[in-house]
Amino acid sequence: KFTKKNKKTIDYYKVSTIWPGLKGVIPFVKDNSRWIIGNGSTIDFWRDCWGSNNSLKNLVEVDQEI
Repeated sequence: KFTKKNKKTIDYYKVSTIWPGLKGVIPFVKDNSRWIIGNGSTIDFWRDCWGSNNSLKNLVEVDQEI
């Protein structure tokens, strides 16, 4: 995709035929989407998992005096 048959990188790009169609529906998707955080009623910033199986508390070393 990004190299020629001789393995040299291309100095141009191919225009996507899909992107113009996707750009047209982005506002609809944004207006009709929502995020559900935690169990929906309580949020624990440090102990809830945010996009992984680990909480921020386990991923980040935070000085206890802060």
